[in-house]
Amino acid sequence: MIWEKLDESRIYLGLKAENTKEIFEKMGRRLIEAGFVKENYVEGLIEREEEFSTGLRTPIGVAIPHTSADYVNKTTFSVAVLNKPVQFVEMGTDDDKVDVEVVIMLTIAEAHGHIDMLQRVIAIIQDAELVKNIKNAKDEKTVIELIKQKEETL
Repeated sequence: MIWEKLDESRIYLGLKAENTKEIFEKMGRRLIEAGFVKENYVEGLIEREEEFSTGLRTPIGVAIPHTSADYVNKTTFSVAVLNKPVQFVEMGTDDDKVDVEVVIMLTIAEAHGHIDMLQRVIAIIQDAELVKNIKNAKDEKTVIELIKQKEETL
């Protein structure tokens, strides 16, 4: 269950950012400080995002940035609800943009361990009502509870 890898310190409600790099720096800095990732983690995110974009066109735009296990010490994930949409390149395109309001950052230590976590995240974001509820959550505990409830139905 991915909700078990989430705690309130890795949920960012109303995150202020002007672009993807700023999102990666703000979310990544806490992961570095907590020891989940290596010092060069943010650079790894930026490089991977340039090569393989992670924006998804859903009723509320979502991005799922992640990078190689080489940059990670311990598996976790983070959720950010942005204070205003930030454009990401849409996954599977070279330059189509999608306005993202929710970012789910995967931090996976096992080289091939991302498949199960990614499948669970995809199941979560396909539930438009759930994403809306995450976007409108008033506190971090609510975000965790929403994800937990959804996972119990998977």
